[in-house]
Amino acid sequence: MVTVWSERLRISAHDADMNDVARPSAVQRLMQEAAVLEFYNCRPSVEELRRDYGMAYLVSRISMEIRKPLHAYEYVDAQSWACPSRFSTFIRCSQILRNGEVMARMHATWAMVDVNTRHLLRVEDAPMNFGSAEAFTDMPTRLRLPHDLSFETVGHRTVTYHDCDVNRHMNNTRYADMLCDYLDMDGKMLTFLSLNYVHEAALGETVEIQRAPRVDGGWYFRTVKQNGEFGIEADVKLADIAEMS
Repeated sequence: MVTVWSERLRISAHDADMNDVARPSAVQRLMQEAAVLEFYNCRPSVEELRRDYGMAYLVSRISMEIRKPLHAYEYVDAQSWACPSRFSTFIRCSQILRNGEVMARMHATWAMVDVNTRHLLRVEDAPMNFGSAEAFTDMPTRLRLPHDLSFETVGHRTVTYHDCDVNRHMNNTRYADMLCDYLDMDGKMLTFLSLNYVHEAALGETVEIQRAPRVDGGWYFRTVKQNGEFGIEADVKLADIAEMS
């Protein structure tokens, strides 16, 4: 039985940002693509889970680190694996290797819901035909924003067609790039992202984007929905690309 799924993937020219390195959302998508392909090849696929079982995975949080910049046309090995999980929490880890060296890693926490009732399902309810391997133990699995932060509103974002997936809300991989829209990315790259997905941002909804500085030079973010609920909470760190190459 498969434990770690690996896919040989190529970074597209369209994945490159203004600094000619892969955008953080593109890096996240590569790792999630390996996960989706594990489901597709081992069955049931993500689409079959929804259509035939009435089940869907929703991500609740991620921690992602990018150790070195990735570039257009490079071939990488994207790996993903399910981790020992219990109750209603599904853990999955992923990484990207270039020439055998780890370029990026991600620890993700997912929930499975009944698409009709929106009730949480337990781990034992999920039909999975692949094995599991241990999770990363050196990546943060929680994010708690400090209580004394002074947030400022830096923009508003309306969720449109190109943001959405089949669930008709902003796809989880869109947020990393959205946050970078409100940072000075000239000559810089995202090296760390910790993100809580608190409430979904639905098609047509406008969210307020708030930002607060970290004492070490990074940034905290949160989004506020029109009903006052928080959408996401995030911790973002950047570095000079020249120092990371």
